[in-house]
Amino acid sequence: MLITALGLVAALVAQGRHENPARLGSDLFHVFLFVHLVAIFLILPAYACTSLTEERTRQSFDLLVTTGLSASRIVAGKLLSCFLIGGITTASTLPLVTVVVFFGGVAPETILVSYLALLVCAFMATLLGV
Repeated sequence: MLITALGLVAALVAQGRHENPARLGSDLFHVFLFVHLVAIFLILPAYACTSLTEERTRQSFDLLVTTGLSASRIVAGKLLSCFLIGGITTASTLPLVTVVVFFGGVAPETILVSYLALLVCAFMATLLGV
C-alpha cells in the first residue's frame, strides 16, 4: 500500500503542477486516503470470510463449539477480531499521514474525521466478509 501511494505521489510531483505546498499536501492526503480505502475494501472482507473456515482447516472448530458459546457469540468474536486488526492497521498509518499537515492544505481535524470514516468503512467491510 505504501509503495503504491508513494508511486502516485511521485507521479503527482513529476507533473510539475505543485508549486504550492498546500496543494501538494492536499493531494498527498487524498492519495493516501484513496489507497487506504481501496485496501480496506479488498483485504478486510477476504480476511474476515476466512476466519471461520480456518477453524475447520486447523481442526479446532470442534473445540470452539464445545466451549459453550452460542453461534452468534462465536461470529461476533470473529467479527470483532477482524475489525480490530483492520482498526490497528488503520491507526498505524496515522503518523505517516499526519506529515501532510506540515505541507498545509489539510487541517488536523480533517485527518481525524477522515480516519473515523475509515474506521467505519473498516467495520462495514468486515461485516461484508463475515
